[in-house]
Amino acid sequence: LVDRLPVLSADATLREVVVTLAERRGIAVAVDGDRVAGVFTAGDLTRAMERHDDLRAVTLAEVMNRAPKTARPEELGSAVVYRMEQRGILA
Repeated sequence: LVDRLPVLSADATLREVVVTLAERRGIAVAVDGDRVAGVFTAGDLTRAMERHDDLRAVTLAEVMNRAPKTARPEELGSAVVYRMEQRGILA
């Protein structure tokens, strides 16, 4: 499954992250071994651009969401969508 996800290391540059966002439908996942360390979305990119004058030196670890909402493999898609709606997460 991980080989199908847009996975990067937390020390990836934002340039690498933006390329991944463009290629992989708006999300980049940072991993630490076999666990999710954080996620980065197009919304996170917008917020990073507002906070940093020069994004070239910013790493994914500095701007990623370290507490992302995740779904378990056994969950029904409808339950996940409902939880996303309740939390105001846009798909």
